[in-house]
Amino acid sequence: MNAYAVKPNMPFVTTKALKRTPATKQNVDMVRYMDSHEISLRIDKNTGKIECNVKEKK
Repeated sequence: MNAYAVKPNMPFVTTKALKRTPATKQNVDMVRYMDSHEISLRIDKNTGKIECNVKEKK
């Protein structure tokens, strides 16, 4: 089984006013890392272990 996460293309819809909290440095660094790398996860059917592959985007 392969899985991946993508940023949404559609805006979030709500009837209430949205409030923003500033992003932490840790969160900003994590987003930059996710944007600059290709990350894939795979579950080995025989062992049940998760294999994670990370490659830097070119």
